[in-house]
Parts: sequence; structure tokens; C-alpha cells
Amino acid sequence: MSKKLIIPLEIKKRELLSVINLSINFLKENWVVYIGQKQQVFPFIKNFSRSVWLLKSIVPGENNILKKLKKNNHFISSLDIEGLVPSNGKYGVLQRYSETGLKLSDLIFFWGKNHFINVKRIFPKFQNKYFVTGSPIIDVWQKKFFHKKNKKKKILFITSFPLANPIGVKLKDESSYLRLSISAFGENLSKKNLKTLKLEYEVQKKALADYQKIFERLVSTNKFDICIRPHPMENPETWKNLISKKCYIDNKSDLNDQILNSDILIHFNSTVSVQSAFNKKKTLTLFNKDYKKFLEVLSDIPLKLSETFYSYENLLKKIKINKKKNNTNLLNKVLFFKKNSNSSNIIFNTINKKFLDDGYIQDPFNFFSILNLMEYIIKRKIGFFLGVLLKYIPFIKNKFDFHLVSSKLGKAKWSKLHKNEIKYLYKSIEKNKKFLSSLKFEKHVSGMYKIYLTK
Repeated sequence: MSKKLIIPLEIKKRELLSVINLSINFLKENWVVYIGQKQQVFPFIKNFSRSVWLLKSIVPGENNILKKLKKNNHFISSLDIEGLVPSNGKYGVLQRYSETGLKLSDLIFFWGKNHFINVKRIFPKFQNKYFVTGSPIIDVWQKKFFHKKNKKKKILFITSFPLANPIGVKLKDESSYLRLSISAFGENLSKKNLKTLKLEYEVQKKALADYQKIFERLVSTNKFDICIRPHPMENPETWKNLISKKCYIDNKSDLNDQILNSDILIHFNSTVSVQSAFNKKKTLTLFNKDYKKFLEVLSDIPLKLSETFYSYENLLKKIKINKKKNNTNLLNKVLFFKKNSNSSNIIFNTINKKFLDDGYIQDPFNFFSILNLMEYIIKRKIGFFLGVLLKYIPFIKNKFDFHLVSSKLGKAKWSKLHKNEIKYLYKSIEKNKKFLSSLKFEKHVSGMYKIYLTK
């Protein structure tokens, strides 16, 4: 009898490779694994018999999904994909976790000690569900570790301004991504948290303008090879005026490869700073006296891992100096990783030990599940239609705002997933030919994949 692991994804480029890496442990123990974009998987909660759901987050705004999962007797686990570099203090925890969500969940995994301590401090009574495991993403970093020597210094610029520069929309004050972030707060939304979230928007707006000026000058020197990688939810058109023989935009290539092929990484308050430091790259971020008023919303982890520059001229000086910061001690607090073990194994062993199957075998790979998919699509269409109609009416517009905003951003998060693409990723990680030849893939009409080993 096969146990089932279901992994709904949000951003394909960010999550797919690590999920494939994690799934290998389960498949080798004869589990059946289901992967797909969230909207390809969530319509079928009631079509699955008791299964393990590994969620990329349990943000308060999605507690209704957790309630549906629990109502249908599912086992809920989560490793917050954005938990590596949270906003500071209680605010950062309340963005990602709530009392309701933690009560409904069965297992909560953490990137490292810092992540665990921050959540435990605010929600101590659920610590029997807490496990510091690291992330399968770290396993991927460890498997792809090399350094390339470049003739000219190659700079990778990670833009992290989704609130101030959202993809697909043009708004004068609050962006669509900001409104989506507000909805994610759910039961934790308060005037204080809303004020802090808007402060995040303001600092991104300022940093976006500052970095545009800095990179216009940096590109004009023609001294460096520069790759600009926009955030998945950011409008890449903003940077197109910088394109030249020495500067290009690329947010489709593998991020780890981009980091390893670069000499210097420049960012602003980005999670990627951790990945860069892990790969022993020179990591730089803008910080000067104008940003001190924003310290509340600037995570201290990227600041501590990075060398700061305060102006364009200061940046040039930092680029010339080859010496790098030693981040070993901080990385050991932020990340959980061991040479003789990996996070994927630890997560599998924890789930396998805690999960009790009910003995029933049921999944949505049948004709009747199409009705559930149609129902889900119709509800989303109605939500979007009402959002369009009511967006100018005060007190009512926020009720359907989520449908309006998420539909605009959804296409940027997920492109069509093909079987050959999945097979390629398995081959890039797993070298056991018998395992690879035994892999079986089934595709649902929704786009979700069922993966298992043939006997």
C-alpha cells in the first residue's frame, strides 16, 4: 500500500528543483508523489484519501485551505519557502504564521536555528510540532558547488522590489503585490502591521529609484559583465533601458548557476544574500543614513551577511577589493546543514515516523474529479468578475480583491510544466539508473503530475 505526498507549488523557478530533490527520498520508499501549481492541486483536497500535504507556507490568509485539509483528514506539514530571511521581530513572524494555522498543522519545519527561535518566541505552545531540518533547497546548493573564473568581473544584480515594481500593473500608490501581501496577513492584520507593511513598500520604492541610478552609471562604464535578475513578481521592463553588450536581463536560468558563475552579487534585502554567502561570493547591498529610518523592515540577516556601500563611488571601491566577508558563524545559525546528512532525508524520516495512513487508496486521477476542477474554475472566474465590478466601491471591494490581484500575478509564477522537464531534473540530481528507469509519470487534466516507481 502506497502512502501519498502532495506538494502544491507557487513559483516554479524557485521551488521545483528542490521539490524534485526531496521527492526522491519518498519515491525510494514506495510513496506516490503529486506535484503541481497550487491551483492545479487545491481543487482536489476532498478527492484524495488521507495524505501528507507539504505546503510552501501556512500564511494566515490561507487558513481556510488548512481547515479544508483538516476536515478531509489530511496530515499538514510546512516549510516556509520565505522563512529564511523574514522581516524583523514579531511582525515578521505574524506575516507567516498564526495561532489557527499552527493549531491545524501537524509538522512545522525550519531552515535553521534563527527561523525556529523567532517562531517559538511568539508561538511557544506548538513547539512539539517544530523541527529544525534545513531545506531541500540547501541540499541542491551543496550538490552544485563550483567556482568559475571570469576574465572581467561578472556582477549579478538581484532586484527585490515586488511591492514597488509589480509585474503587469501600473498603480500610483499601492501595488497589486502590496494588496496581496495585506490579504496574506489574515487574522493577524492590525493597524500596526499594516503600517509596517506600507513601510516595506516605501523602502522598496526608494531603493528601486536609487538602484536604477546606480546601475545606469555602472553599466555606462562598460567595465563589468552585468546580469540583472528581476524578482519573479517584479516587472522586468523597468530594467530594459540598461540592456547593452555588457548588461542583460535573465530570470529564467538556474539561480544557483548564476551565482556560481558570478564574482559579485548585489542585492537589496534579499533572501539570495544567504545563498550567495553560502557559495562564498562577495555580496554587496546599499545602505546609508537615508535607510536608517527603515531598519524596522530591513531584515538584519542580509545586512549582516553583506558588505554595505553608501554611494555609487563607494560601490566601485568595494568592487575593486577582492577580500570577502567571513560569514561562517552567522550561516550556521541561519541554515541547518550537515556534510554527512541532508535536509531531504531528515524531512522524509520525520514525516514517515509521524504520519499514520488510514489504509484507503483514492486520488483525483479519474473522470469524476473533472467536476471538482470545473467548480473551482467557475468560482475563481466569479470572484474575478466581482472583483472587477466592485473594485471602486468602498467597504466591498476588499472582499474580492484577492481574486483580482492573484489572477494578474499567477501567470508570472508558473509556466506550463512538461514531463520531459521533470525527467531532466531527476536525471540532474539522481544518478541511479535503475531508479530513473522505474519512474512513472501521469498527468492530470489540471496540469498536476502523479509520480511513482514501477515494480
